[in-house]
Amino acid sequence: MKKLLLSALIVVTITSAYSQCIPEYGKLVINEFMARNVVIPNEFDEYEDWVEIMNAGDEPIDIGGYFLSDKHGNRTRYTFPDMTLDPGDYVVVWCDGKPWLGEFHTEFALQGSLGEKVVLSNPDTIVIDHYTFGPVDNIQSLSRTPNGSGPFLYATPSPGAPNNPTDYSGASLTGRGLVVNEFLARNTDAGTDEFGNNFDWIEVYNNTGIVLNMGGYLLSDKSNNPGKYTFPEPTIVAPGGYVVVFASGIDGIDEIWPYHTTFSLSGSGEYVHLYNKDTVTLDYVKFGQQQQNISEGRFENGLGPITCLEPTMGFTNDPGTVNVQEFDAPEEFMFSIYPVPATDYINIQMTDWREGTIQVFSALGSHVANYNYVGAGPHFIDVSNYTPGVYLVRIQNQTKRIVVR
Repeated sequence: MKKLLLSALIVVTITSAYSQCIPEYGKLVINEFMARNVVIPNEFDEYEDWVEIMNAGDEPIDIGGYFLSDKHGNRTRYTFPDMTLDPGDYVVVWCDGKPWLGEFHTEFALQGSLGEKVVLSNPDTIVIDHYTFGPVDNIQSLSRTPNGSGPFLYATPSPGAPNNPTDYSGASLTGRGLVVNEFLARNTDAGTDEFGNNFDWIEVYNNTGIVLNMGGYLLSDKSNNPGKYTFPEPTIVAPGGYVVVFASGIDGIDEIWPYHTTFSLSGSGEYVHLYNKDTVTLDYVKFGQQQQNISEGRFENGLGPITCLEPTMGFTNDPGTVNVQEFDAPEEFMFSIYPVPATDYINIQMTDWREGTIQVFSALGSHVANYNYVGAGPHFIDVSNYTPGVYLVRIQNQTKRIVVR
């Protein structure tokens, strides 16, 4: 009699109070920059690169001791002097490689003909905003649209003032009209894949007026590893259209189901990054602790800042009647499976004393069985009639792959 021996340890960490939709980065943002400037002179009538920082919040921010750089690995190349930015205020830093010209001139210049990074860090060198760009235009800036909150699009330069977007047509050709429009990182009952699985999901929206092919574009949850998921070729997105990818978190799943990723989203908070084929950042979001079945996304749809939403996977974003409360809740748990490959019984031992359901799926996503549990266990489940092969075991929002022999 063929059986499966599975030992799963679920570790539940300390509870802590949190509230979803509090901006993870705060409100100090890289708002606009030019990396090949030929139109805006500095105080010495020189045409140099520049970066504009904005306080997009509603409280003053003392930026003394914050850092600006063109490298993630060396974040302290320029240090802001003691100064306070009031809400809605800007400061422009000239990235000209001439620090002797004054306190708002850096030791580095930006490589606009090649492309690189702009990195903003707090006094503890924690990155609070960043952007990776490719070769850029020399008469237009890249600026957040809407001002202070939206994705970066080409614009008429406006250092020290609200951004002035031109139109989406020039940006469309490089895919800059594509945005991370909505995501759900703790999905138990708010959207399913083609097999009825409640995997986490990410929605991308085409802000432009033209059809775009996203084949070869990239998604990731890590800024230092952009190639964790590649959109299949072709992935056609109509003007005002959507494409949804399920963050399934199962090794090799993208080879079977093309719109599923091998990474999942952490309900305790992380990143969603969207890149073009050249790993140029098109859009990204950093989010904090999440609650079940409450999504986050741009409102107004496609353009606005990230806020809490009623989940609208593949449709226009709507905040609806979402009311997110601060409360004590457990951080995301994890479980491990032993051994793989395995024989005999499913043996699940938990440190979770609550009630729940263990779900089992085939490798193609068809539902095999549910097993209810109460308390920590151990829980023994006879699966001797299972056909040898690969199965997916899902408990709450975590999924692992197992092999039955």
